[in-house]
Amino acid sequence: MGLFGNLGSSWRKAKASTLIVNVLNEYKTLNPLFSADIHGSANVFVQNIWDKRPDVFNGKFGQRPHKITTATMALANAVNEIPDESSNKSGVIWALGFFLEEIEINGRLYPFNSLDWQLIEESKELLKIHVQKFYGEE
Repeated sequence: MGLFGNLGSSWRKAKASTLIVNVLNEYKTLNPLFSADIHGSANVFVQNIWDKRPDVFNGKFGQRPHKITTATMALANAVNEIPDESSNKSGVIWALGFFLEEIEINGRLYPFNSLDWQLIEESKELLKIHVQKFYGEE
């Protein structure tokens, strides 16, 4: 990928990370015991999902996901990777729920493409897997 492709990817990662930071900062005001490194965590969450599926997030196939979709996927992936005993996992789950609720209520107002909707459904499934594992439901 050329210089401008890397700049575009960095810009998109930063936008998704900023969304996560904003929502986790809101969670921190509600729960002062939340002690995560919000900025560092947001960057790691986005980078992890980007590394897992670079072709999807780099737009190799023509479409790139919206920044909200990228943030949602990053959080869904993080929920399933953060150990259950982590005291900060609740903030990540809350942030994921926040984004999924925003999409549920206002999704029709965003310029989502078919890739966005596919990734949003994957995010819901990742959360569902975590909830089933946590609560022991089948």
